[in-house]
Amino acid sequence: MRLPTPKALAATRRSWQALTVQRYGQTVTTQVCVLRALWSAALPDQPVRIVLVRDPTGRRKLDAFFCTDVGVDAGFILEAYARRWCLEVTFHDTKQFLGLAEPQCQSPRAVQRTAPFAFLVYDLVLLWFAAHGARGQQPAWIVRPWYRRKTAPSFLDMLGALRQAGWQAALSASASPSGQPQKSDAPLRPKRKTAA
Repeated sequence: MRLPTPKALAATRRSWQALTVQRYGQTVTTQVCVLRALWSAALPDQPVRIVLVRDPTGRRKLDAFFCTDVGVDAGFILEAYARRWCLEVTFHDTKQFLGLAEPQCQSPRAVQRTAPFAFLVYDLVLLWFAAHGARGQQPAWIVRPWYRRKTAPSFLDMLGALRQAGWQAALSASASPSGQPQKSDAPLRPKRKTAA
């Protein structure tokens, strides 16, 4: 027998279980309905667990979550999905600010190297900021007046702090031993070194 859509299933359910979970850094109480069914189009031979979630306040729309491990409970499924958000932010930042979405790799080796290298650079920026960027009392990132309640830097803030530190180091290195700055275009010339 074919099941109706999640929205139609939710409309026919009379018993909802209250469930308190940790999602996105907050403790939230939702209402869930757990079903077990076969999803013939995707997994014809393996049952899946379906968790229908509705907000008792009505502010959020109905959500449906599917899991192939029918032994886990609804709370685990919802919290595991919420934990994935930081990984999605990593994908976004790597594509948006480090150019991972731009390369048009055509050889197999280029495909194997491009994404790992972009994620390595991402990790190095985070590690640099953890070690050097947040040492002082003042924030190491540029404070914008429209983000008055901002307490933690974004990846773009960390990348900007690293760039600023790099420029400061390059400009300091171009000063003469007498302490008088000398005119140099060294920071403006592109670096000839290539990544191995």
